[in-house]
Amino acid sequence: MEPIKVLIVDDNPTFIGIMRRFLSRFADIKVVAETTSAKDALDLAREASPQVALVDIAMPEINGLTLTRMLREEHPNLAVILVTLLDTTQYRSASAEAGAAGFVAKPTLSTDLVPLIRRYAPEAENLAYA
Repeated sequence: MEPIKVLIVDDNPTFIGIMRRFLSRFADIKVVAETTSAKDALDLAREASPQVALVDIAMPEINGLTLTRMLREEHPNLAVILVTLLDTTQYRSASAEAGAAGFVAKPTLSTDLVPLIRRYAPEAENLAYA
């Protein structure tokens, strides 16, 4: 079985490194691209063909909610999981409205992220918000 291809988009390069190292522990998940720029994320999604994009909500220039809409419009089978420091009802609702497959708070990444990636990657065409 091919590993699940993941794109990481976060304005903090240190956090990207932490995510890359964390995800490298799982043989069925492979980070194929990463960027600190929402604009670059659109190009990387075309080039790397990820199945899942992990997108920070609080991005400069283009926020994660807008980027989610853009990514989903161009790549309808791409599962976008929004990541944020604060887990609020408002962010969860906005994430669902933007077309995100899921939402995870950074403090719970170590327990919640991998199951979400595995849940949505194989059946990205049947996305339902979690």
